Amino acid sequence: MKKFYILLITFCTFNNAIAQWTFQITDTLNSLHSVYFSDANTGYAVGNNGIIIKTINGGGSWNSVYSGNMLDFSSVCITSSDTAYVVGKDGVGYAVILKTTNGGSTWNNMLSIYEHYSWLLSICYTDANTLYAVGCNGTILKTINSGNLWSAQYSGSTRHLTSVHFIGENIGYIVGGTGTILKTTNAGTTWGSLISGTTKNLNSVYFTDVNTGYAVGESGIILKTIDGGSTWLSISSGTAQDLHSIYFTDFNTGYIAGDLGVILKTINGGTTWISQNSNTAKSLRSVFFINTNIGYIVGGNQWVWGNIILKTFNGGEIGIAEIKKNKHRFLIYPNPVSDKLTINVKQIIDLQNSTLSIYNIQGQLLLQEAIKQPQIDINISNLAKGIYIVKVINENEVKMQNLLNNNNSIYKTILMH
Repeated sequence: MKKFYILLITFCTFNNAIAQWTFQITDTLNSLHSVYFSDANTGYAVGNNGIIIKTINGGGSWNSVYSGNMLDFSSVCITSSDTAYVVGKDGVGYAVILKTTNGGSTWNNMLSIYEHYSWLLSICYTDANTLYAVGCNGTILKTINSGNLWSAQYSGSTRHLTSVHFIGENIGYIVGGTGTILKTTNAGTTWGSLISGTTKNLNSVYFTDVNTGYAVGESGIILKTIDGGSTWLSISSGTAQDLHSIYFTDFNTGYIAGDLGVILKTINGGTTWISQNSNTAKSLRSVFFINTNIGYIVGGNQWVWGNIILKTFNGGEIGIAEIKKNKHRFLIYPNPVSDKLTINVKQIIDLQNSTLSIYNIQGQLLLQEAIKQPQIDINISNLAKGIYIVKVINENEVKMQNLLNNNNSIYKTILMH
């Protein structure tokens, strides 16, 4: 009987512990706009009212390391364990660039009071000395000496430039208002305009290699290129909410954060995007992953009080605890199963636009395919003994059930007692 209780406790612990995204606690109410980590423990987030918060324990706690009420911060990046940069604006809308070289204990403004550049919205680096910052009215700034001197680059645009991303030392991309996409192949000496095919505002850009990149923005738009930006294809996001940030952990796996708590994930290089549960309706402004499993999203109520920090330990995948929220389940049989599994999804709404997924107990995605008919047969003889999660999702509903291997000892023990 003691063995049974140990197994049952383990089973229940899995149920409660594995979730998609969990809330983190901060010591500020300011809305957050950007998050960046240098390693598994150390990260910064920045936002309204000049707030900079830092964690040194992987998000276990976040504490303010800077607050300037006449400033607003838009973006942060970290170039070493002690060195970080933050960009934004001052009280009259001029650019601000802060730098720390001692882990956030002190911050220095890297622009003089006479350098009246426009509000900066994004910053990135190619090495410890070379950084780029972009912002309103077509502003592009570059430094090659760790921020001591910044020089303006010609963008050829008067649009707000919202996001900058580089692939290596020379190739970089910028996106912005009314579908603006800029590219450089010579480290910013010149920037050329690319045809995006949209007039919607673009908020974030990310490339996984020199050819493959993505841009997201207004009204749920997702653009993808596979030829270095020469052409861009629009991809369905399944949402009309504004999308603010995109990040890829590898060539195939990417995440998007947007308004009203929208989190999207792809595991096939952006061909399809699946919604994840954020448990919030706040605007999610920035997503960052430190490896394939551990990631963070920050946001809040834009320009008013109230922030949010989310963390995932398993790539945002579903946990067994979420199954309890289902009221109407599809049929899976036999369950327990040993080799061939049949799934009947006749009761699912919008069947033709649904996706079937199977996850393991750690929340890792093992199988995903579009549903083409109401009954599906799957050979799972190659799966190890254990507990699995079967998930059916479309724009209208998410349905889940747990699946157990026919020889699973935990399941048998629970049945016998």
